[in-house]
Amino acid sequence: MSPRNQNVSPAFLFIIISSMIASLTCCKSDKKPIAEVKGFKQTIAEKPIVEIKDLNNEVFYQERISNGKLYAKRKAELRFPINELLDRIYVKNGDRVQQGTLLASLEHFTYKNQLERSKISFEKAKVDLQDVLIGQGFNSDDWSDVPPATLKMSKIKSGYENALYDLESAQHSYESTFLKAPFSGIICSLKAKERNLPGSEPFCILVDNSSFEAEFSILESELALVGKGQKVVVSPFSRAEENYTGVISEVNPLIDENGLATVKALVRNEQNKLCEGMNVRVLIKKAVSNCLVVPKQAVVMRLGKEVMFTYLDGLAKWHYVKTMDENSTSYVVTGEDLKAGDKVIVSGNLNLGSDAEVIVK
Repeated sequence: MSPRNQNVSPAFLFIIISSMIASLTCCKSDKKPIAEVKGFKQTIAEKPIVEIKDLNNEVFYQERISNGKLYAKRKAELRFPINELLDRIYVKNGDRVQQGTLLASLEHFTYKNQLERSKISFEKAKVDLQDVLIGQGFNSDDWSDVPPATLKMSKIKSGYENALYDLESAQHSYESTFLKAPFSGIICSLKAKERNLPGSEPFCILVDNSSFEAEFSILESELALVGKGQKVVVSPFSRAEENYTGVISEVNPLIDENGLATVKALVRNEQNKLCEGMNVRVLIKKAVSNCLVVPKQAVVMRLGKEVMFTYLDGLAKWHYVKTMDENSTSYVVTGEDLKAGDKVIVSGNLNLGSDAEVIVK
């Protein structure tokens, strides 16, 4: 040691050591770890968080989707049976009418006069019939005692039968100048104008929009999935979020040249938004009992094979499975070591390995 170092005083050494300690203290960062700022302490190997679901034998709904059209259960082209000038039109397209509502009328002056003359002729024929019966010794007010053969001959002789036929014909012709709704529904395709001849075209089309038949086709191989009385779900193409429950009303067992069979399902227009000719999607469901059903996200692919994980004592257990059937949300699965009561991991399973430690959410 040099003489210079030997002459350093203890006080000077204390000052130097104190300065070094202060420097080290100042160099420490006041910032906390990001994990602590966020409110948690991150470990080196964090455990995946998963969700689980009990695996049970339950009902699985097979689904088949087909496209179809809506056709009204009741629809009629309304015409006038006689050709006269249109006098009045009381409705317009889109109007909802009740059964018996007057829709339009023709000029009926001639037919009304014919009806009145026929009524007069009929009354005269009744009087003549009474005279004939009185002449034969019968009571003109009570025909119950007159033999049927005698009464028939008396009606013919007095002109009663002809007058009755003429009256009925005149009454029918007069009533034909008024067009009434045969059932309740919506007025469609009305093109006629007042003071014009109706011609051969329909005056309008009346559609009962309270219910429709969804007509669609299914493959020959899918015939076993449908049956009369089975429920379906119908959705319009234009409003896919709307669902209507329908019931299959008819299955045509005839297979066409394309290998398709026609099916009809009755659908109630409960929201009053369905229309004649609307394009719809039909979802056919058939219940199959006693199936191991899991959500689709529970099955993942590993090296081209279907794999599913179950939860046991904090570990993810690896299972090779086979999907037997599927619908829009679920699979029917089978596996040698799967059983009812297993707890299936349904989320957080994309990167899991066998016997990985997991935390249940």
